Amino acid sequence: MSRIFVAGPIDYRPLNEVVDYRLRLADLVREEGHSLVDQYSGALERVADIDFGGGPVDLDEIRDVIASLPDEPYVEALRHAIDEHSLLAVVQSPGLVPEEMPPEIVEALVHRDLELVEEADAVLAYLPRPSCGTTAEIVHAHDLGLPIVVVSEEPPTFIRYYADEVLTDEADAIAALEDYV
Repeated sequence: MSRIFVAGPIDYRPLNEVVDYRLRLADLVREEGHSLVDQYSGALERVADIDFGGGPVDLDEIRDVIASLPDEPYVEALRHAIDEHSLLAVVQSPGLVPEEMPPEIVEALVHRDLELVEEADAVLAYLPRPSCGTTAEIVHAHDLGLPIVVVSEEPPTFIRYYADEVLTDEADAIAALEDYV
C-alpha cells in the first residue's frame, strides 16, 4: 500500500469546492488500495455534509467541528481569521484565512505541508487552475525524487516540467500512479 499526498488549490477557494475535490480524490486513492497522507487530519470529512453553497449555514455545527480539530497550522490559521473577523465572515469569504494569516502561522503551515510531502510515496496534484502552494509541493516532491502525477486540463509549463505524468481525467491519474509506486 502506497501513501499518496493529494495537492491542489486551497487558498481563496470556496470551502465547498475544496471539500468536494479533496474528498473525491481521497476516495479514488483509497479505492485503488492506497492510503492518504492527509493534510487536514480528517477535518474535511467532518464538514462534508455542511452546505457552504450560499444558503444558511449552521454556525454552531461549524464551531463544534472546529473545536474538535487537532492543533495543526491550518486550524490555527482558521481560528486566527475567525478571531479577526467572525465565523460567518470567514465562511462567506474564505480568502480571509490566507489574508489574515500571521507570518509564524504561514511558516508553520508551509513546513507542515512539506513534511507531509516527505511522508508520501507519490504526489497526486489536482490543478484546475494554477496554484502557488501546489506548485511548491510539486517542486519539493520532485527534489525528493517522488513520482508526481498531475490532473490538469491546461498544465502550466513548469508543472509539465516537474510532473512525471499529466492527465486530464482523475481516474486515469489515480490509475497512472500504479506505474510509479
